[in-house]
Formats: sequence, structure tokens, C-alpha cells
Amino acid sequence: MNILLGVTGSVAATLTTKLCRELKQVGDVKVIMTNSAQYFALDYQLFDLLDDAGTGSRKIWLDEHEWKPNVKYQKNQDIPHITLGNWADVFVIAPLTLNTMSKMFFGLADNLLTCTYAAWDYGKPVIIAPAMNTRMWENNGSRTMEALWKRHQNIGKAVLHYIAPVKKELACGEVGIGGLADIKDIVDKVKYVLHT
Repeated sequence: MNILLGVTGSVAATLTTKLCRELKQVGDVKVIMTNSAQYFALDYQLFDLLDDAGTGSRKIWLDEHEWKPNVKYQKNQDIPHITLGNWADVFVIAPLTLNTMSKMFFGLADNLLTCTYAAWDYGKPVIIAPAMNTRMWENNGSRTMEALWKRHQNIGKAVLHYIAPVKKELACGEVGIGGLADIKDIVDKVKYVLHT
């Protein structure tokens, strides 16, 4: 199975290597990172984990891989937000920030991750696991999540699987709902949607 993991700029992105390690037990993994996610998640451990030396297959994708600096578009070149979506059997976005969740709801596509989501084949599942500060979740996140969920249901696209954030002590020191769900729960959901 081919698993595409989208990582956004939550502190919970520090768990990306651990999540990838577990997802690799289920299938082949490629990662799309937003620019802000790189601050938390882009490290040598992740590169080592996903390195397939000699295969010629990129495993970590950034905006610059689609919009190459100082390189002009050439007709018939690879379009990563299309080819990654075609490659994947499931799109897991974990952690999902309020910013990216809001973009998904309103149909904004301004980076590789949101373009991939916008061009996704909705015959295939999407799993989202939000993570953010408690006040962000309580003030805006839960309402945005509900609206995103309804948007999918109302247009007959019951493809969206949601893993709720959990109550815990967050990186900021506050205790409340907003923590990334347990990695085991995310992996179990991937297994479930890939085998149903």
C-alpha cells in the first residue's frame, strides 16, 4: 500500500519520524511537508528512515520540488501534486494545523500539500489528525473541522476520516484539547481504511 503523509507546521510535527517509522510497517511512505513543518520535522533521522538509495524515488517532498527556483516550467514535466496523488492509496495529514485545515475547507491551494489535497481522487480515503493549541482548537478549530466534515458529506464525498485531537499537556505548557492523537490510533486508522 502507498501512504502519502502530509505534515503541517504544528509542534506535533516533531513526531513525524516516529509516525513514519510506524507507517512503514503498513506500506511505502512518501511525505509532503509545508514550509512551516520543516522547522519542526525535517531532520537527518527522517532522511535516513525514508532513504531508498539507488531507487531514484524521492520520499520527502517540499514546495520547491514542484515550483523549482530559477527553473522555468517545461511542457510535459512531472506535476508532483498530481503524480503524488495518483501514486498514493491514502492521504494522511498529521498533524493538521488550523491554517491548513481552513485552507482545505475554503478550497485554497497555495502549496504542494494543499494542491495535492485539492486534486485528490475522492474515491480514495483522506485521514486527518488536527493538532494545535487548546484555544486555537476551541475558538476556531472544532468549528472549522465540523464545517470541513459537513462539506465532504454534503457533496457525497464520505472519504474524510477524522481522528480527534486529545487532551494533554501541550508544548506551550497548557493542558487541554489540541494534542495530536496517539500514533497507534493514526496507524490503526490507516490500516482500517486500507482494508475496508
